[in-house]
Amino acid sequence: MNIMQQSQKITGKVVDSNGEPIIGATIKIAGTSNGTITDLDGNFFLDMAPKGVLEISYVGYLPQKVTVNSNKPLDIVLREDSKTIDEVVVVGYGSVKRSDVTGSVSSLDASSITSASQTNAVDAMQGRISGVNITRNAARPGGSYSIVVRGKSSINNSNEPLWVIDGIPTSSDARDLNPADIEKIDVLKDASATAIYGSRGANGVVIVTTKRGKEGHFSINYDGYYGARVASHLPDMMNGDEYVKFRTELFKNLGRSTDRTNAEFFTPEEWERIDNKDYTDWIDLTMRTGQQYSNTITASGGDAKGTFSLGIGQLHEEGTIRDQDFNRYNLHLNVNRKFLKSWEMGGSLYFTYSKQNAGSYETLRSAYRLPQVAYPYDEEGYLAYHVFRNDGTTNPLLESTADGEHRETKRYRIFGNVYLQYKPIKDLTLKSQFAPQFLYKRYGEVVGKNAKNSTGKAAGVTAKYDQTNYWSYVWDNQITYDKQLDKHHLNASFVQSIQMEQWEYSNQAAKDFPFNSYWYNLGAAGLSNQTTSSTNYQKRTLASFLARVQYSFNDRYLLTVSGRYDGSSRLADGNKWSFFPSAALAWRITEEDFMKSAPAISNLKLRLSYGVTGNDAVSIYGTQSGISRLNYDYGGNVISAYYKNGLANKNLSWEKTHEINVGLDFGFFNNRINGAIDVYQRDAKDLIMKRNIPKTTGWSSVWDNIGWVRNRGVEIGLNTVNIQGKDFGWETNITFSKNTNKIVELYNGKQDDVANKWFIGKPLDVNYDYVFDGIWQTDEAELAKKYGQTPGQVKVKDLDDNGIINSDDKQVIGQRSPKWIGSITNTFTYKNFDFSVYLYTQQGAQLQDAFMSAYMTYEGNYKQVNVNYWTKENPSNKYPQPGNKGKYYDAMRYVDVSFVRVGSITLGYNLPKSWLEKINVKHARLYVTTNNPFTFTSYKGFDPEWATQNTWGTATGYTTYLIGAKVEF
Repeated sequence: MNIMQQSQKITGKVVDSNGEPIIGATIKIAGTSNGTITDLDGNFFLDMAPKGVLEISYVGYLPQKVTVNSNKPLDIVLREDSKTIDEVVVVGYGSVKRSDVTGSVSSLDASSITSASQTNAVDAMQGRISGVNITRNAARPGGSYSIVVRGKSSINNSNEPLWVIDGIPTSSDARDLNPADIEKIDVLKDASATAIYGSRGANGVVIVTTKRGKEGHFSINYDGYYGARVASHLPDMMNGDEYVKFRTELFKNLGRSTDRTNAEFFTPEEWERIDNKDYTDWIDLTMRTGQQYSNTITASGGDAKGTFSLGIGQLHEEGTIRDQDFNRYNLHLNVNRKFLKSWEMGGSLYFTYSKQNAGSYETLRSAYRLPQVAYPYDEEGYLAYHVFRNDGTTNPLLESTADGEHRETKRYRIFGNVYLQYKPIKDLTLKSQFAPQFLYKRYGEVVGKNAKNSTGKAAGVTAKYDQTNYWSYVWDNQITYDKQLDKHHLNASFVQSIQMEQWEYSNQAAKDFPFNSYWYNLGAAGLSNQTTSSTNYQKRTLASFLARVQYSFNDRYLLTVSGRYDGSSRLADGNKWSFFPSAALAWRITEEDFMKSAPAISNLKLRLSYGVTGNDAVSIYGTQSGISRLNYDYGGNVISAYYKNGLANKNLSWEKTHEINVGLDFGFFNNRINGAIDVYQRDAKDLIMKRNIPKTTGWSSVWDNIGWVRNRGVEIGLNTVNIQGKDFGWETNITFSKNTNKIVELYNGKQDDVANKWFIGKPLDVNYDYVFDGIWQTDEAELAKKYGQTPGQVKVKDLDDNGIINSDDKQVIGQRSPKWIGSITNTFTYKNFDFSVYLYTQQGAQLQDAFMSAYMTYEGNYKQVNVNYWTKENPSNKYPQPGNKGKYYDAMRYVDVSFVRVGSITLGYNLPKSWLEKINVKHARLYVTTNNPFTFTSYKGFDPEWATQNTWGTATGYTTYLIGAKVEF
């Protein structure tokens, strides 16, 4: 009886600070080995004495002791351990805590990636990571981006960073990925961080980690939205009356009759529309409000032995122009499992299929060209082909018909990895990982008889069918030794890696089809009408050996040293291999005893790093001489001969980038104010580019190591918790990046290359031309005459003041890269509501505007942008006289494309837990968001980001309005 009274059943529940059950938490009676773990609902029961102490622990949470005085159920809340769950940063072939990072690494978490429901992870990155400049190439659905990390270094080759997705290095970015599948994006920026990738890390490294399951936590998540996409920031074109006024001024200046009897001025039918104000809004006829929707379902979970994550997603995106859309379907799987005590096996698989319809490249251009006096239909009510007399610009409404112009791109991409890991002893890990990747891309194009480019004739119909097969694999074998000994922590890794990439291409094209079969039956055109039939094959390999040692003493003094030895098949024998070292030091000043007297400073870490990275960016067979075929007439017969088509450079070696970085991580008032400042200098030397050689050699150029480009810059990231109250909160995130780029040397040493617009001491991408100086005015007629010009024409500066405008009057007038970029995000919370506003800016870039050359020449038949152009009665100093722009018009096409864009505005509401518990839902959030609602810029074209885009194939800017939900079961 006494024994029975000494034991009682204790029950309870363990949850986190959000009230979520913690599965697998350890409950132990203090001073004994007796205990249990919590079940799937966080509940536990245990037999113990009437009085005693329970010890509760779980990985990532502070341990807790609870005194038991009765058998009443216990409600236990575990608090997160900020030191244990310190943000983990993926640094390549491993990961470290943010506090232990010695290089320059910026990160973006899952909530930031999906906060505004962008369709593309690259779009979600724009402006949110300091030092990373992302520019849209055009806003077509499924469109691409240009990404530059810390400025441009290569003159002739790509400046795009290396992408590493789930451990797989790839030249394809994250455009194929569903943003909802991504757990984290880490960007390695300085050479000490990127040197671990050796020859592939010269332009920075973007590491993407997809979602994994979590130990002790099973969930099913839904993430979806639906909304509309509308054209925005449309150019202010002339309306019907303004076009008539412009054409009248044009004809007068050209000395041509403006009488109604002059049909070249306006035809009787056009006069009727003018008199009745019956104008055609061509732009409105070709535009539409597109739909945009996405749905993603993810199941994930795990236990002490392993985790899994399985997700499926879908995206539909319609453009603002008819016949433009994009569809993407994704499937991802991540799984890992421990077995036989010391073994672990796992892998990931990602599959994506997408179809992009780019439509006609003529639709938008023609709609903006055609004046409002033109009419889309003929006398019988059918769409007419020629709508403005016999002008070459035809009816844009026909472009999206079955016999119009169509472009379709299909992409099938599958990649993944499988690994086997073994721990023979406590601190030693052996791991082998194999990561294959396959990409198939098919492009089909048809220019039908209704398209402008076919000139309206069946004989002008053309079609093409292109295929690309890409296959690659990376096989890494890694040894890692991780040891904690008192105040010393050592992590050492050695990796052996091989990579193979292979491409196969085929291209076919034909013309003059007897019927419309798009690109599916090129043989129908007949053998004599086959215009292209070619195939190609390329292959490259890379072998690597690398080592990295990370050491810390007392969590205060940190050292990282790495070295990588790469061998590339691209380079010539004797120069294939090179070594890329790096070293980084960090001092966590706040861990020092003397900092205890400054409690307001919660984090202060000084970083210093230096590293060397490489680039083998010569064309795959660029160090070899190829052969080409040439046909010639020999006695009336066609004879084929083969000749050497290039000069090989057997001494071509690696392009190397040397970088030094000084950084400071800081935090004040328990990190309510925190951030990082980095200052760097990056020198790219022995650039791989074409050297011009005397043509008497038989060739005009050869690949060589020449040139030196320097980038210097500063990056700032700042996060502040401005207000942190019971019900109301306000947080701000700010990024700022400024990069200065210049050429230090060229192949002629310190000599400029004027033909290529490369100048010593100037940025790589300068604009070099005459200096726009306004418009010649009436009172300057005599001076204008000396230069062979008249009032109303574009005026440029005579820099040497010799009365002659020639090449000596050209100078560097701007740069195409922005001088600085930045962003600011403000997030407000009130009870269950949240509201955020994100702004992004690029400043100081100057581009030669393609839009202006098409719609701001103020001559010809087409409508123009509505501006204050020069007339005798209205002597504007910004835009020339209609029909009299002069010979220096191109000088005024260099425009400032600086902008401030409101990237997104989001309002969300988290449903109360008391509501959700009744329907067994863990979390639910409803939100509305708009992307790109406002753009502030002086640029008059479609969008300042793609001002250089040819108007053939360009797209409008856009704004999306979405409503969405995120639900966790």
